[in-house]
Amino acid sequence: MKKLFLTILGFILSTSAFSQILYITQNSDEADLIIYITKDKNKADLVVFKTDYKLEAQDNHGIWFFTSFKNEAKKTIYFTQDNNKADLYIYITDKKYEAHWRNEQKKQLLE
Repeated sequence: MKKLFLTILGFILSTSAFSQILYITQNSDEADLIIYITKDKNKADLVVFKTDYKLEAQDNHGIWFFTSFKNEAKKTIYFTQDNNKADLYIYITDKKYEAHWRNEQKKQLLE
C-alpha cells in the first residue's frame, strides 16, 4: 500500500512540476514572467494554445490554462504591449496540435 501511495504521489508531482496553469496579473512587479503576444508566428518563442480544461495543461509544451486563483498557478504572468520588456514572445493559436516551443532555450522560463 505504501509503495502504491509513493508511486501515485511521484506521478502527481512529476506531472505538476511543469504544468502550464497560469495567473494573469495587472502589475508587472508581481509577475514571474513578462509576455508579449506577437502576431507573427515566426517571431514567437512559444506557440500557445489556450485550453478551458485544467487537466490538459499538465505539460511544458504550450498548452495553457488560465486560473482566476493566484495560489493555483504555477506562474504569474503579465502581458506587456512593449516587446522590449518581454521575457517571452508568444503566438496564440486556435489549434492544439500547433502548440510547441520554437525557441527551446527559453523553455526553462516555464519550468
